[in-house]
Amino acid sequence: MQVLQRLILKQLRQHYSLLHMEYKVPVLGVQVLVARVQQVHLPVLEQVAREWYVDRSRLLLTGMSDGGTFTLLSGLDEASPFTHLAPVAASFHPLLMTMTDPRRVIGLPMYLVHGALDWMFPVSMARAARHALTAAGATLVYREIADLSHVYPREEGGAMLDWLVA
Repeated sequence: MQVLQRLILKQLRQHYSLLHMEYKVPVLGVQVLVARVQQVHLPVLEQVAREWYVDRSRLLLTGMSDGGTFTLLSGLDEASPFTHLAPVAASFHPLLMTMTDPRRVIGLPMYLVHGALDWMFPVSMARAARHALTAAGATLVYREIADLSHVYPREEGGAMLDWLVA
């Protein structure tokens, strides 16, 4: 995982300023996890914004695997400050949409990436997410990569960031 983080951060730093926060927690309920992030990450984001310029129209939340699932859980919350979501190889359950304020999803820019060979979270989950999010009004870019399993697609990093600033 450390190698993956170094690769992603190297690519990001080439073109963009970023705030990277990693949050490791034991298994928690969704509401507890989202509440903890609001208590921990959002104050850090606010502190950074007091000291440096933060373009609040382009706040990307992304993650892979459980991080991608968390991107959906936290990013779809109506209190989320993130303007763009990019879950990678994430789990998705249609019940998530019943817990989401429909106004949050309408027009929400999302970049969903999943490998067709994913053994952890089958690609059918990504297809279900694409269907549900599009039906709810999200502005969705869907990238299903034929020869990708449950790994981060390095070639998507630049495209994802170009999408963010477009």
